[in-house]
Amino acid sequence: MFHYSSAMYQLDVMNEINKQTDVRFYGRGFENYNTTDTINDIINKLSFHPDVIITGHSWLDDSPGQNVDPQPNLKINQTKIPKYFILNKEYVNLKEKINYFKENRFIKGFSHHHNVHNLVDCQGLIIEFWPFAFDANKFFYKKKNKIIDLGFSGILKNYSKNANQSDIRIKIMKKIHYSVMEVPLYKKKRYKNLNIFWNSFSTQKWSKYWIDQLNKRVWLSSEEYIKLIQQTKAFINTPSPLGLISPRYFECMAAGAVVFCEDELQSKNLFPEEILYTFKSDLSDFDARLTCLINSENYHEEICDKANKFVNGYHTWEIRIKQLISEMSQA
Repeated sequence: MFHYSSAMYQLDVMNEINKQTDVRFYGRGFENYNTTDTINDIINKLSFHPDVIITGHSWLDDSPGQNVDPQPNLKINQTKIPKYFILNKEYVNLKEKINYFKENRFIKGFSHHHNVHNLVDCQGLIIEFWPFAFDANKFFYKKKNKIIDLGFSGILKNYSKNANQSDIRIKIMKKIHYSVMEVPLYKKKRYKNLNIFWNSFSTQKWSKYWIDQLNKRVWLSSEEYIKLIQQTKAFINTPSPLGLISPRYFECMAAGAVVFCEDELQSKNLFPEEILYTFKSDLSDFDARLTCLINSENYHEEICDKANKFVNGYHTWEIRIKQLISEMSQA
């Protein structure tokens, strides 16, 4: 997983499963992995007979147009052990992933997308909405030392065929910065007195080239990323491809950064409105909303207190994995 092109959440899920169950991990990078193994070969390597098999975030291939099955010789449909799956990156190879789970007789799946059934024919499969979450051992609330007024870090827009992601992040970047293509050059005059951390990345060829040439992107370690959020008053959050509500929403709420987000439906379906600090999609109230938030310490703290209490009560990875185990034990 350390060499996988991934986000922190994938390793968080594995670590939490390891805490709550007796688990053996199998796949690229793990001991005793062999691409010629069948499912029976794998089971024979174990010192116990597993109750369930779970395919995790990184098992199937996310490369567009590639065969999603990394190990055709596995023949996982030949075992009677109950099989479950966690869907990842639903905007890439979704039909092929769903067909894999159907053909290999999986009992049930868990998706971070709010409604996979609207995206692809899932007939014959049970797929439950399993929102992202955060690791409470990493992200904890800090009320003081908010030295950054506004923060953003991430890809501006995913241009994959089925991503269906808006360009709101690009619009925000161009509102704050003088920009060329998808490259932020420097802040506009109206924002000169604000401490803004802007760390954007473009997947467009020439924008990507100039971002690298001008050193406009910072590669943050996990520790640096957590510290950044803890030190930020308001962090821009907008939906990921297909309207996915990313782990960052939960992480910001846990660490004491107000989720400054577009006024849209999916986040409202997941969070109480009073812990979301929204702006209009046309950005007409963006400046006024931002000024109000950063200039009112009491108001900022009130939102952070409510958000922190909410996510710690309902949205930690510890809670998610307990739910996962409960669902499997009741099947």
